[in-house]
Amino acid sequence: MREEYSTSELVLCGEGPLQGELETLAQELCIREAVTFLGQVPYDEMPAVYRAGDVLVLPSRAEGVPRTIMEALSTGVPVVSSDLSQVRSAFGRSVEYVETGDSTVFCDRMCAVLDRFSAVELDSVFQWERTVKETTAALQTLVTS
Repeated sequence: MREEYSTSELVLCGEGPLQGELETLAQELCIREAVTFLGQVPYDEMPAVYRAGDVLVLPSRAEGVPRTIMEALSTGVPVVSSDLSQVRSAFGRSVEYVETGDSTVFCDRMCAVLDRFSAVELDSVFQWERTVKETTAALQTLVTS
């Protein structure tokens, strides 16, 4: 990811038995400055965490119906997930899927998602002046109806 997007960062939420190993691995790979371990985040703070990211990545071998995907999608954040039948049946085409265990394909899919939802693209859609004009026009239509 860092080869394609040199300023990319990884933010991990939660705690688990592998956290120490992941911190060591990030150090060994010389990417520690690009990895943030948030630890346990209170539920009411999670929408801000999702909105701060560009893509939610859920590489998993097993899941129920992951609430994290629902929450990310509800905040407008695209999702790349392992291709698990229960995830696919719950979210359909709303999520990008990758076969479990293939980190290269995960990276490629994340890059494709980021390219599609780039800040430049979003800026052109959500420009302040355009938003104000369209909102004002919609409100005027309501008032004059």
